[in-house]
Amino acid sequence: MKAVVGFAFLEQLPGPAAALAVGAAADRSIWVVGEDGLAARRLRPGHPWAVLDTGSAADLHAVSALSRTEAWAVGDGGTVLLWHGDRWSPVELPGRRRVDLLDVAFATPTLGAVGGTNGALYATTDGGGRWARLGRSGEADVTALAVTGAGVVVAGRADGSVLIATLEEDGQRWTERALQVPGGAGLRDLYAVDAASLLALDGAGEVWCTRDGGDLWTPLGLDAADAPVQAVIRGPLGITAVHADGELTVVKLRRDGVSLHPVPVDPQARGSAAFEVRQAAASGEQLLAATADGQVMSQGVRRWMPPTADY
Repeated sequence: MKAVVGFAFLEQLPGPAAALAVGAAADRSIWVVGEDGLAARRLRPGHPWAVLDTGSAADLHAVSALSRTEAWAVGDGGTVLLWHGDRWSPVELPGRRRVDLLDVAFATPTLGAVGGTNGALYATTDGGGRWARLGRSGEADVTALAVTGAGVVVAGRADGSVLIATLEEDGQRWTERALQVPGGAGLRDLYAVDAASLLALDGAGEVWCTRDGGDLWTPLGLDAADAPVQAVIRGPLGITAVHADGELTVVKLRRDGVSLHPVPVDPQARGSAAFEVRQAAASGEQLLAATADGQVMSQGVRRWMPPTADY
């Protein structure tokens, strides 16, 4: 894969709280959430950060951004926050039990899901007005979510199981199917093309692929001990596995299988400061990551097009 990878910039957000997750919207706005209710937004790459008061002291573990004016964040104690327009508003989930929410994913302003400890998994089709309970209480923690615009919610759990919930034609009921990724390692990230083609990242850094809805899972051989995969995202180069050291591997899903394309990174682009990727996202031609020490890393990534002769 021929690409140009720019210099890796590390930033500490204003204040003492550590960043735990990054998100990016289609309009290239960048969102960060973290400890003690931290939330910040950058309208475009290169613009200054604006800290957005959440009114919460809960650690926020995930963010799903739709635009500069709409984003969702979730965290400890059942915290669900919706940024709409110019402020955060708390959103209540059904039930009285308080669980820690670990992930959130929205495909459209109305269709999304949140998940967390003790099997907590809720989906909405009206932008958070009503929530449907998926799965069962007491199941393994929901640690990763993916939602497609076709009405498919994919939830990965700490025991390596996967729940696929498909919205029926009436727009009200969900059909659920339980799967198991081989190996038994907990899942930390998911990428869903549709209900049949899925990528699941386990806690050991291996990426598993299914093209038949979960009947057959194939490991991609990316579980390098020195640089395990930390995230699977849709980036500037397509579906991309982001390794702990910032290395990138592009994953191409083909009719006849899967091909892997490591992206060479010039060591000088890393800068002098070492970092470890914790979680990642992409905005336009920029790769973003929350690092293990609570900073935000940003790095330009784009395809390299060879020059053409001018005759």
